[in-house]
Amino acid sequence: MASLQTFLGDSERAEKHRVAGAKYGSLGRELEYILTIDQEFSETRINELRTRLDDLAIESPNNPLKIYRKAGAKDIKVLPNRKIKSSKQLV
Repeated sequence: MASLQTFLGDSERAEKHRVAGAKYGSLGRELEYILTIDQEFSETRINELRTRLDDLAIESPNNPLKIYRKAGAKDIKVLPNRKIKSSKQLV
């Protein structure tokens, strides 16, 4: 059983999800700060936050579609597989 877990990389995948969750949490706290205290909505700041969110979405691991379906999601649209350019390449 241990060799199967090693082969499938469950611990590595779990760690990637943990790191992604922590980064999303950090970004969420920053957005809450802006909305409650800072109140500065300059276009530059919004673009910087959008870039960080896009980069985070690209680097974060994805769950297989069957997990969403098992959780009860019925209206998820499946997009064709294609390479996504990072926001740094789009600028």
